[in-house]
Amino acid sequence: MVDGIDLLARFALKVNELEYCGPKHVYTQFSEYIGGNHDKQHQDDIRNAVKEFRGLYPYLSVIAEKLGKDFLDPEVVEAYWIGNSSLKRFTTQDMHKIVDKLEVNGLMPRYAAEVRSNLPENVVPHHNFHAIYVDVGNLMGAVNRTIQNMDNCKTIPGRLLEILDDKRMLVYTQSLREDHGKLYLADDTKIAVYNPAWLSGIKKGDYVALHWGIACVSLTHQQVDDMLTFTYRMLELENMKHNMEHAKKKFGL
Repeated sequence: MVDGIDLLARFALKVNELEYCGPKHVYTQFSEYIGGNHDKQHQDDIRNAVKEFRGLYPYLSVIAEKLGKDFLDPEVVEAYWIGNSSLKRFTTQDMHKIVDKLEVNGLMPRYAAEVRSNLPENVVPHHNFHAIYVDVGNLMGAVNRTIQNMDNCKTIPGRLLEILDDKRMLVYTQSLREDHGKLYLADDTKIAVYNPAWLSGIKKGDYVALHWGIACVSLTHQQVDDMLTFTYRMLELENMKHNMEHAKKKFGL
């Protein structure tokens, strides 16, 4: 596993380049860090910049507080982007803290109140809670709430089928679909962009984490299992919320 800053940068690089989250200058800082610039001042600059990510930082800060670790610790960063066993420790009260911070950072009060009122017991601070349950775009307003954008924003494993060239690979993965308001994951193959330096020794059958069309990092079998577990949990919770909203409308509430 790469260090915490490197791991975070790989997942956040593309979304920052698209200007969906975080200050504009961070793309260059992330790129330089991944490229090997790990000096103390550069790390401090990235640390301060990450605090300006209005969607990302509330999650990292609450996870870090719960685990008694720094918000850039690898376990904290992995918990958010990929998922790990530490997420089992989180309670609904912890999630309320995150929603409170998201509201301070721009999540509309009406929508924040709606999220709080519908928080089930087994929700956890995984990225796909934000991408699917909070809904991509509801915080920053930079991304329209479409199934395609939610699909791009979610983190999901991919299994390498073929290296196409030095920038692209063909992967088996699962894509987000919607049917009568219900979300589900469908088998799919996609072309993902990758950096050979990030995935040294990658070969057919290996697993990668996908985010906004980028193969960010190699995954172990356990990490694939964790990412799928928390992703499917978020889908279940989102569909439960949809069922409840439908029922309330039918009862005129």
